[in-house]
Amino acid sequence: MKSILSRAVALVLALTLPVAALPAEGARREKRARGASFEGTILEADGHGARDLTVVLTPLEPPGAEPVRGTTDRRGGFRLHPVPYGIYQVGFFRGEQGFPANRIVHIQPGKATEARFTLGPIEPQDAAAGVTPGAKVAGLAQPATGIARMEERLTPSGLAWLRTGRGVTTVVALSALLVGGIILLTGGDDEITPPPPATDPTGE
Repeated sequence: MKSILSRAVALVLALTLPVAALPAEGARREKRARGASFEGTILEADGHGARDLTVVLTPLEPPGAEPVRGTTDRRGGFRLHPVPYGIYQVGFFRGEQGFPANRIVHIQPGKATEARFTLGPIEPQDAAAGVTPGAKVAGLAQPATGIARMEERLTPSGLAWLRTGRGVTTVVALSALLVGGIILLTGGDDEITPPPPATDPTGE
């Protein structure tokens, strides 16, 4: 009886916890998408803020999405909001000059993704990121006259994801699956066999 009950509990936990998380996640998805943003600062090579640049996020995934545009302030700061979550190529523009970023960015649902850039000349190692002199820049199809180097790691980090409700739900669901699998594999009904009675070595 204990074996049947333990297996039933394991199956219920394994099957219901991940599924139960889906309705709440779906209900929050649209709200999180509206709340996402991309913000940060871009500096000139001399360290001063790069003012009045056009910032363009060109979506790589999902395909077919519209670019998101903004402008830097007098200190080189920018904030694009709302930004649908996805993967983007970043480009900065000043007139006919284009400065693609040396890294793509991943905009996460409902999060403020931050980055810091510095404008500079294109170097040979930038070819690995697809940036070469005269190459077209995503967003405006202009030639690259320089590069915008990302200086800081993007946020949020993996730990921040873990602190969210989505991260906790995933961890709990995986834990339930693991426990359920262990119970099913072990059977859950092992009985303790008492040791054999002691015998008198003298035969008495």
